[in-house]
Amino acid sequence: MKYVANCVAGLQDLAWQALQEDFGPLQSLSKEDGFLAFSGELLPRQLTAARYLNNAHLVLAHSQGAATIDLAARQLADSPGWHHPLRRSVSRDEQSFRLTFSDENRLVSADPRVVAKFCATIEKLTGLTHTARGGAVEFWILRRRSGKVFFSKRLTRRRRTEKDLQKGELRPELVHLLCRLSQPTPEDVFLDPFAGSGAIPFARTHYPGSIVFAFDRDQESVRRMKSLRTNRQFVKIRKSSSLIVHQADARSMERIEDGFIHKVVTDPPWGLFDRSLETPAPFYEEVIRELCRVTRSGGSLILLLGDRDLPSILSGRFDRFLHLQEQHPLLVAGKKAVVCKWRRR
Repeated sequence: MKYVANCVAGLQDLAWQALQEDFGPLQSLSKEDGFLAFSGELLPRQLTAARYLNNAHLVLAHSQGAATIDLAARQLADSPGWHHPLRRSVSRDEQSFRLTFSDENRLVSADPRVVAKFCATIEKLTGLTHTARGGAVEFWILRRRSGKVFFSKRLTRRRRTEKDLQKGELRPELVHLLCRLSQPTPEDVFLDPFAGSGAIPFARTHYPGSIVFAFDRDQESVRRMKSLRTNRQFVKIRKSSSLIVHQADARSMERIEDGFIHKVVTDPPWGLFDRSLETPAPFYEEVIRELCRVTRSGGSLILLLGDRDLPSILSGRFDRFLHLQEQHPLLVAGKKAVVCKWRRR
């Protein structure tokens, strides 16, 4: 079966690696910025569990070379190749549908005549009723900048939208990719010293691990994380593992012994939401020095940084302790950022 999926732009290589780890051998059909097309022997319901994907779609038909979204829709409407896959994709409990058009990752409108023809064909083949809003099923016509066109059925819906997030909180898809980058194991002792909303440590509880530490110096953030710790929407604590929330300054974590931590994944303040960081470099140096102390040799430090010059500065100053393994530039809320993975020497 063929699928397309959106992921965090800039981290498509990480998302592709996670897909292969979760679902075995897959064939890559296309890999673009924040977009993957692939095929493999997996069922649609399996893909809905991939928390590191923004959206996932089952491909019913695809083509190449359409110059506009209207032309793409007309070509698909005149081709019967998608009729049989369409019938097979609809279950008995699905009653209505809507048709969505995406052109170069932007939601757009299409020629009403083409839309009417497409919707009439879907209604005839499936028995579903077209509705402009809502709908149990979403069918999409996606045109990429490369000229590739996909007619698909959307499989996933965002578990949390932007209105559900706190100010400065990272998207769930991003935090799951950050956790996956740390290569979780059942023996891990994990630390997020800037836990804030708890997005990263809560996501980490969905993977095997021994202990998850969620630290923050802000008392209100710690109180809120403790209250959310029992909410299964955010936290899935596995047997033989524990989540420990504590108020602490990342520059001085006396509770943690030298070399006790296996993996650190964190999103330090950028200065956008913490105005006290007028000169962040000295602050980061103090933090890195403390993280080097608590992280064991061979462990990993993964930081999401809002300054793309910081990795080279920090790597130069902590070369004795850290080896920079990976860098992934990306945009977060429209701001330039970079994900860095260091190995503790």
